[in-house]
Amino acid sequence: MQLLINTKNRQNTFVSIRKNDEVLITQKFQDDINPDSVLTLIDMALKSRNISLDEILEIIVEKGDGSHTGIRVGVAIANALAFALKVPVNTRPISQLEVSEN
Repeated sequence: MQLLINTKNRQNTFVSIRKNDEVLITQKFQDDINPDSVLTLIDMALKSRNISLDEILEIIVEKGDGSHTGIRVGVAIANALAFALKVPVNTRPISQLEVSEN
């Protein structure tokens, strides 16, 4: 499973969980971007689908243009989780289409 994190701006903050290119859940947030709010989104997404952190095999974090602080928050969380879970973290633009639930 993949965990996708986008914190590049307040209007478009979300985390998404995908399995085999299928979006299982996307949690969106529209408030100040801070580590607590992003971690809460991740926790809510995992719990809503009964997924444990150990099932995450890759973390993808948005690296595109946007809020410098927001991007730093997302990258820091992605790096910390990747280190703890011993999974790779990759940065790239994340399209809205690839996190839209069917």
